[in-house]
Amino acid sequence: MATKTKNKRNLFGVSFTMLFAAAVFIFQSIVPNETYSADNLNEVIKQYLSFPLVMQQPENAKDDEPIDFYKVEKKPEFPGGEKAFYKYLSDNIKYPESALKNKIQGTVWVKFIIEKDGSISNIKAIRKVNPDLDKEAVRVIKSMPKWKPGKQNGKPVRVSYQVPIRFSLK
Repeated sequence: MATKTKNKRNLFGVSFTMLFAAAVFIFQSIVPNETYSADNLNEVIKQYLSFPLVMQQPENAKDDEPIDFYKVEKKPEFPGGEKAFYKYLSDNIKYPESALKNKIQGTVWVKFIIEKDGSISNIKAIRKVNPDLDKEAVRVIKSMPKWKPGKQNGKPVRVSYQVPIRFSLK
């Protein structure tokens, strides 16, 4: 009887170790060029598991209409398309001096809502790296031009959007 209990504990320990190793492998393949230590791995796991499956109405939304889910019939589009969006980001992001001086880099995830008229609202850094990098990521999103709004059943709708903004020193 004692042997069965001991074997179950060993099996649990091996299973947990394999699961942990798989999680580390998955997170390293999701975000290449970032290293994880035992100290920050729990924080990284919390960040990657923090995305809600359904977007909820933020408390400071422009109106009382709900935000659509991730999928809409016609996605919002930056003027000129995806390439123009990334060109806009690269042309307008200014690497903060303090982050340059301290060699801070990383990826800030920014969440925002594309309104029915294409304007941007409720901008928020949801995965932060450093206060200066976070502030710059929010600033550049705030200064974006209006998008072509997303549509559902042929009507413009509010759509929640998330983008990674990578700050990298080369």
